[in-house]
Amino acid sequence: MTSLHSLHSLLTFFIVCLSQILVHVHARTVEFDWTLDWIQAAPDGFERPVIAINGRWPPPALHVTHGDRVVVHVTNNLDQDTSLHFHGLFQRGSIQMDGPAFITQCPIPPGGSYTYDFVVDDQMGTFWYHAHLGSQYGDGFRGVFVIHSPEDDMERDMTFIVSDWYHDPSSKIMPGFMTRYNPMGNEPIPDAILFNDYAINNSIVLPEKSSIYTWRFVNAGLFVGQYLYSPSIPFNIIEVDGVLTKPKQSHLIYISAGQRIALQVNLTENVDHDNLFLYQYLDDTMLDTIPSELQLNKTIPITFANNKPPADLPPAPALDLSKLVDEFELTTREHTPRLPHYDTQITFNVTMNNLIDGVNYAFFNNITYTRPNIPVLSTVLTAPKDLLFNPAIYGTNINVNILKPNSIVEIVLNNQDPGRHPFHIHGHNFQIIQKSPIRDDETDELPYDEAHPLLPIPAFPIVRDTAIVEPNGHLVIRFKADNPGVWIFHCHVNWHLDQGLAAVFVEDPVALQESTTMTDQYKSICLAQDIPIKGNAAGNSHDWLDLKGLNVQPTPLPNGFIWKGYLAMFLCTAIAIYGFWSIIQYGLLNVVEDDEIVVKNLTELLQSHDIPTT
Repeated sequence: MTSLHSLHSLLTFFIVCLSQILVHVHARTVEFDWTLDWIQAAPDGFERPVIAINGRWPPPALHVTHGDRVVVHVTNNLDQDTSLHFHGLFQRGSIQMDGPAFITQCPIPPGGSYTYDFVVDDQMGTFWYHAHLGSQYGDGFRGVFVIHSPEDDMERDMTFIVSDWYHDPSSKIMPGFMTRYNPMGNEPIPDAILFNDYAINNSIVLPEKSSIYTWRFVNAGLFVGQYLYSPSIPFNIIEVDGVLTKPKQSHLIYISAGQRIALQVNLTENVDHDNLFLYQYLDDTMLDTIPSELQLNKTIPITFANNKPPADLPPAPALDLSKLVDEFELTTREHTPRLPHYDTQITFNVTMNNLIDGVNYAFFNNITYTRPNIPVLSTVLTAPKDLLFNPAIYGTNINVNILKPNSIVEIVLNNQDPGRHPFHIHGHNFQIIQKSPIRDDETDELPYDEAHPLLPIPAFPIVRDTAIVEPNGHLVIRFKADNPGVWIFHCHVNWHLDQGLAAVFVEDPVALQESTTMTDQYKSICLAQDIPIKGNAAGNSHDWLDLKGLNVQPTPLPNGFIWKGYLAMFLCTAIAIYGFWSIIQYGLLNVVEDDEIVVKNLTELLQSHDIPTT
């Protein structure tokens, strides 16, 4: 038995070594030169400015192969800062390539450049790239990024991007959203839904009728989740968020902002090839109001080469949500076992509320993310070692959590908001351990009760990097802290990220500091904007615990009145009393004058008839 075990171990070692050799043999450098500019485009018939790459929009879909080195040179010719994030990539050993501004780099200023250089040797599947500054990717700076296996059938591998769409650029929308005149924090309502970056004349054209295809979908929207449904085509779900799954059949799928899903579509048998349609639906439960002009669904014909789509398209049928596959039912293809019991449990209570400026913000545990004065990574790389595990140096407003190496981390999200939130983590994916189901009545809060979980805890949970917490519900996720870095965790409803719904994990800071050196471009892009490259969250390196000048959230609304309230109440009361007295005085004055007129008229009448008046 021992000899068999040794032989098995030797074979396993040989296969691993061989696979690594093959990866390096096939590895190549894939290089892109991108210049960002504004151009005009009208994907739904309404022309507006969009962010173009090399003068073209929609942006390109990037297809690379496992093991490739990817190099993207970005030149910013916009009139605003930007940055670039490759969504879903672990960036193991390449933390300076992750992209979110003031987390792992300084923003790229107008006229500036930055090169993203990394190797994709530990992941395969469906990902995407997008700007990671404000809500800028809603202006069009986003696209599909697929890491292929060398065995993928590229002719039958297709990518589709779905999104919501706005007629105004995000820089124009934001001032009307984050204002005291929107005290409820109502999210901007989209003007359209796009399929492959267009809202009109959509179709899916396939090269052959009797084939098996891989369809990859990315929701690159700022806000709203979407349903995809085909009554005549059974989908086999084979991947979520870059993780291969055991095939699960469904006709209906849901994909939130930030999520990806890959489907195996079998058109070889029992399919009416002349009557194929895909229906796209906006999740209208996420909208506070539904404008009459907003198209909530659309019909997309599926045709074949040299065939024209039908002139008349059937309307989208009513959704039957009982056909929806819950992600909790999925398992990884390798049947990845559940991680052991957590070493660290972090609970985030999700709320929305107003602060003293009257603006509606989003909070984890009453803290709304407010960007530090310098990137968090700069603080980690330059702090004294004895302070790396001291949360004070990272500031008071980024919801920092410092993770020990290789610890099992469990995050509990208690949603105390009546909205649906898709949460995304950088640098990792996670197992979904527990969640509250979709409920008919979601008005009552349903916090996580570890002693009494609502659903059986799976032995082989699904793994992904973006997951939904239901309105007033909860979500429990778990991951292993085995990737030293500075990773943001945030809601991928980007309006909510703008409101501050984010936290930061500083993972194994000692190892990160010892293994990472700031690149020249990292330093130069910060210094060019007078952003320090050394110091605590406030940029202070003389006294690491002195946070004077740090960006912080506005103060909370006070309980009761402040002096302005008392003054307003006094003035309102005084004006009310004066107004009341004026009404009484005016009324009495009118009565006296009316009486005098009546007496005068009566006297004249009597005298005209020679009747004595005394």
